[in-house]
Amino acid sequence: MPAKQFIINKIRDFDSFYLSLLSKRQENITTVIPLSLTQSRVLEEIASKKETTSSAISHTLGIDKSQLSHILKDFEQTRMIQRKRSQKDKRIFYLSLTIKGTEYAKSLALAQNRALQKELGSLTEENQVRLISAMRDIQMLLETK
Repeated sequence: MPAKQFIINKIRDFDSFYLSLLSKRQENITTVIPLSLTQSRVLEEIASKKETTSSAISHTLGIDKSQLSHILKDFEQTRMIQRKRSQKDKRIFYLSLTIKGTEYAKSLALAQNRALQKELGSLTEENQVRLISAMRDIQMLLETK
């Protein structure tokens, strides 16, 4: 059954609001850590895994492979990541953070936490609980199984 236009419009309004919120948060973070939102997401994805591949990152984050390739090249040139060829399949390279990349990822996480603490500071504890509950509901409703 097709969604009603009203529902579609409300979802698009929320998407626009939330993307704007993320962009503003990222602007505050880039004063400390000069990475774009996409670069930050890639760095966080590599940091969350011991080793990963560019294909896995592209799939998980929904990033175009050519855009990801440029980001990874920049990260490699600045010595934030390292590539290691798979022993089993020589076509596959595993990516991991260097010491510099790990420190950068930690700084990024701290900057993100500070930005979120600032945003949440204007909400009462009750509204913070409501926010988390609403976020959990949205995630559960939209997750594909």
